[in-house]
Amino acid sequence: MLFQGVSFLLVTLTTFISVGALDVTGKIATNPACKDEVTRLCSSQILPNDLAVLDCLQNRRSDSDSDIKIECHSFLWQFKLNLTKGDQFLEAAEKMCSEELKNLEECKDQSLEGHKLSCLLENSDSVAQGQCKSFLVKIGSIIFSDFRLVEKFTTACQDDISKFNCGRLDSEEERDHKQGSTIECLSEHVRNLTKECHLQTLRVAELQADDYHLDRPLFLACRDDRERFCRNTQAGGGRVYKCLIKNKMQNDMSTKCREKLVRRQQLVSEDYKVSKGLVRACKQEIIEHKCFKETNSPVKDRKVKLAQVLLCLESALHAVRNGIGGECQAEMLDHRRQLLEDYRLSPEVVYSCQEDIKTNCRTK
Repeated sequence: MLFQGVSFLLVTLTTFISVGALDVTGKIATNPACKDEVTRLCSSQILPNDLAVLDCLQNRRSDSDSDIKIECHSFLWQFKLNLTKGDQFLEAAEKMCSEELKNLEECKDQSLEGHKLSCLLENSDSVAQGQCKSFLVKIGSIIFSDFRLVEKFTTACQDDISKFNCGRLDSEEERDHKQGSTIECLSEHVRNLTKECHLQTLRVAELQADDYHLDRPLFLACRDDRERFCRNTQAGGGRVYKCLIKNKMQNDMSTKCREKLVRRQQLVSEDYKVSKGLVRACKQEIIEHKCFKETNSPVKDRKVKLAQVLLCLESALHAVRNGIGGECQAEMLDHRRQLLEDYRLSPEVVYSCQEDIKTNCRTK
């Protein structure tokens, strides 16, 4: 069933931005607002379409030489909004993912604008590598680059955005299309968010779990580390996340990347579904052994903590002969190692031992 809490139907333009007479038609590379920027920043790349151009501009290095002018920021924001609202976006999804839409039962009856795409993103596990998978990663990188492109996210998290200073909703801030940092900021405070914002933030993290490109701040911070430690690791299925986390404590891992990985691991602690590897390897065991907390909440609203799932699976491992498969056991061992390796992943330890840590372990 389609998860309605995080639908990718887009917010209306007038709510967030006014760009006056800015021309938002045509291609990015030929539009006066961005033409010079594309030539300066992307001329060394082969850019067959607007998605490739947008990807280049979004993934540029953050330094003074790669800054783009305000007019281009505004155009890119408007372009993304028009792209994800327009018929061409849905037509592209239907063309690139025609077989998947036919074969996924959950997506067959989705006729409302945006719901087909939302359904595909939520069922990306069932999408094989190929043109549809690549298309969904590109689209996901656009959507998750700006929290305003996720309907209901802004409404659910507006108070938390203000409380934790995670961004502004005024017109000045909206000229920059790098609002993915707002999602990152909220995820850093995930344990203190209001119930609805907590749910929305974790759901976004679940949808980002398949490919590290979808977590924009992590992708940008870890590009060099990915080349250093995980060059031969194929993206998709959470494999790059897993490789980077495995190398997190290496001395030559960059501080910025390590910080982003800790944030990602903390989200996994809050919601085991943020770990694509664990979900895939232990899906059957989690169902068979009923590793879900009894609750009156709808199934789609249940966010089960990693510790609960691991304890449940550990009990089944000792109680039932051959009750846990080999792949699932390997994932369990890997996640136990992560928890023991970094105390920050256990909120109970952080809360109960903070004074002792400051006093006795300051230099550790």
